Amino acid sequence: MVSSKGVRSRGLMVGTQRYMAKRAHAHSVEVRASHSVAVSQPKTVAGVIEKAARATR
Repeated sequence: MVSSKGVRSRGLMVGTQRYMAKRAHAHSVEVRASHSVAVSQPKTVAGVIEKAARATR
């Protein structure tokens, strides 16, 4: 599982996001971005997805 989260999000506290990712044994990437990290940082999110896809081959 890959977790990509915006550390400037006001939707879910960062500490809660970190706890949930750790509990799920997720590889987590933190990005200074708004709640909609896929909209505000699309290249970064695409890079995370591509890296995860390559790792599963």
